[in-house]
Amino acid sequence: MPGKSGLEKNEGFTGWSGTGQDGRRMTLTMAYVAASRLLLTKSFRDLSPEIIRDLERTFPYPTEPRSARPIDAFSHKGFPRVYDFAVTSDWHQVTLFNNTLPTKVETIAIPLAGEPVDGALGLDPAAEYHVYDFWNDSYVGTVKGAGTLTQNLRPGEARMLSIRKVQKNPQVLSTNRHLMQGYCELSDVKWENNRLSGKAKVVANEPFKLTIALNGRTLVAAPDLTVSPDGKIAVLTLSRPANETIKWSIEFK
Repeated sequence: MPGKSGLEKNEGFTGWSGTGQDGRRMTLTMAYVAASRLLLTKSFRDLSPEIIRDLERTFPYPTEPRSARPIDAFSHKGFPRVYDFAVTSDWHQVTLFNNTLPTKVETIAIPLAGEPVDGALGLDPAAEYHVYDFWNDSYVGTVKGAGTLTQNLRPGEARMLSIRKVQKNPQVLSTNRHLMQGYCELSDVKWENNRLSGKAKVVANEPFKLTIALNGRTLVAAPDLTVSPDGKIAVLTLSRPANETIKWSIEFK
């Protein structure tokens, strides 16, 4: 497809049948997760707003001397499809990569407990975990640590999931700013005196959305907070006219 970059194509290689959006986000996600750099063939000024927005979700790139582990490298025939970056023992960023060619819908199942060498995440079998899907901007729900997380991926899709151990108090699940869902853009997050608070790096004139699991608590209503119909999660929206690190706080009854 002459004149278009790899971030714009609907077809990048033989056997591809996925959407342009899934192909673009797959390229960006796996460049971040597995390559640690991204090479572009076109100037930023030639990229569409949709492409620029997706591209921005992957910056900044990793600076630590560690990367996501391909946990199914020895348990799956073919290229790895599950990559795990353990932010902490209670918080894992897990990438599912549907790399089947010719492209088709694939089901990927990950045991949460068990040894990583056997294709599991090594999580606590006695605990329960929240799961949030970044690119699809959806709350998957909770999964028991002794269970299996099963996801149906679209052709060519790379899905970034934030998997966090359920706490007794409200907790952060995700943001819309970076595909690592809080790892790069949030700091000083804490629960204290019925308040969940922290700091967020907000980009000028771009609504910063912070997704919170209420975990059975009732929050004090505020104009910048919206609650899901089932009452399980809330979204705090922050906005500033300039790039800024701001303090945020959510009060609960």
